[in-house]
Order: sequence, then structure tokens, then C-alpha cells
Amino acid sequence: MLGNGRAYGGNTVGDRSMKGRAMSVRLGKGLASFGAPSVFSDSEKMRADFVYYNEGHPDNNHRDGFAAQLVYSNALHRDVTAEFGAGPYLSMNTTKINGVQINDSNLGALLFAAVRIGLGRYAQDLHVRIALNYVAMRDVHSSNALLFGIGKYFTEVPAYPPADFSTNPIWVGVAAGRATTNHSGTEEALSFFLEAKRYRGPWAASIAAFVEGDDGSRVNRRGIAAQGWLIQPLTDKWAVSVGVGPYVAHNARDSGNARVLSLITLQADRSISSTVKVFGSFSRVKTFTEKNDRDLFQIGVMKHFGG
Repeated sequence: MLGNGRAYGGNTVGDRSMKGRAMSVRLGKGLASFGAPSVFSDSEKMRADFVYYNEGHPDNNHRDGFAAQLVYSNALHRDVTAEFGAGPYLSMNTTKINGVQINDSNLGALLFAAVRIGLGRYAQDLHVRIALNYVAMRDVHSSNALLFGIGKYFTEVPAYPPADFSTNPIWVGVAAGRATTNHSGTEEALSFFLEAKRYRGPWAASIAAFVEGDDGSRVNRRGIAAQGWLIQPLTDKWAVSVGVGPYVAHNARDSGNARVLSLITLQADRSISSTVKVFGSFSRVKTFTEKNDRDLFQIGVMKHFGG
């Protein structure tokens, strides 16, 4: 979804508009799929969503982050559905405070009200989505935004393979891409990682060696990351996933000492054959030190061994 909005309060100065650069990506799953009992009518649904939200570029505030939301939807008409959702929002804001640029991390809430308009005449379960997002944060700025976008429900997803570790292969992948340090005056760098991953039904665990590359002034980092993953197949070839975990790394442009950071990843992959798949991923490295947070955009290939 794309749109525009305004920030207000906190550290806002000058032009508070998001300059038409607000954006969100939303992945969700109906709670009925987890076996949760329903207390609603046939027209009502509950869903758990994971959201990446970018609040655009007001002056001196470039904030984005990740949210988990509980969503209620109600079909008002055959092609019109209303939605309401809320949940915690972990944000990172590149901003200057007292003349010093920092990566300001805060935990707040992301709420929304939306309308979905079905486009079933063009493709099954396709819809237009119009949403009003509201971000509430203590001690820093809040924001409102109106977003428009397109979405699709995947109602006939493939079954997960049997959860048997004795026949479950290890997938080994390699990827390359670019790393962007969230500070001005830095350069994009070429980044790489080598990963081993094992799946079990809707879950996976991975360990990966990362080389983030040198931005020329602040970050030249490498390390080892372990992540737990939630996997959701969309078709027999496509799947999306969310990974979170610790990342032990050292920055040659800092003290050089190893630090425990966090790594959050959104990934989409496509099977080429029963043993090979390609993928694209977006990862956020969070340092929680108000500096040197980084975004990694990478594409790669995986092959399974054993099983």
C-alpha cells in the first residue's frame, strides 16, 4: 500500500508531510487456521497480521518499523469488507536531536481502519484496500496516513510437509545484495550471506554468516545470525516468511568487539524444482545503540541436501 499523511508533536519541525512516501506491506493469517474457536458470525473474521510500515519523509523524521496486529473484519456486502486492527509497533527513526543524527528506537502502537473492495471479476480473492493508519508514540511524534493498495487472499494453500526430522533436508543458500546504513553521509555497500535452514511444518530455524560490507565511514560489519521463522505457503511454488533472532557481529569501524544485535527479515521465495528455490529478502539490523542500524536487500538461491 502507498499513500500520504502527516506527523505531529514530538521532534517534528518544518514540513510535517510524509511527502507521498508512506508505504506498508502486510502479511496475515486467519485465526481459524490455528484452531481458535469462533465467537463471531459467518460474516466476521479475526486475523493475525505482521506489518512493515514506512511513515515517509517528514522533515527530520524518517521513521519505519514492524508491527504485530490483531485484526477484526466484517463483510458488509458481497464485495465490501470493513477492517479494524491494532497492535504493538517497534519503530526506528533516523532523526537529528540537538544536532546529532541518531537511530531513535521506540515501542508504540499502530492502529488502522480499512475498507476492502473485492475485485473478484478480475481475479479470485483480489481486492483494493483503503486504510487510515494511526501511530501513537509516547514522548515522540505520532502520525496519521491514508493509504491505497491492492491485496489478495490465498484460500487454498498447500499442505505443510510431514514434520519428520529423519527425512527433512537441510537447505543451504547463498545471497548477495546491498546494505544501506541509516545515517546520512554513508555509502551503499555490497553484502553477502551463507545460510543453512531446516523446516518443520509452518516453522523453520536457520543459522547464517553475514558480511554486510563497508559503508565508507560508519559500518564494516560481519557476524553470525540465528533466526526462527514462521512460514506461509501461498501456492505450490510461492511462499512468504518472517524471521527474527539474535545476530552476533563485530564492526571494524567501531570498537571491533563482538556485540549482540537483532535481525528481522521478510522473505519471499519461489520453488524452481523440488530441490532448488530462489528468494528475495529485506532484513533490518537493529543495534539498539541509536546508531548504525542497517537495511539489507538481497536475492539468492537455496538447494536442499539430504532427506
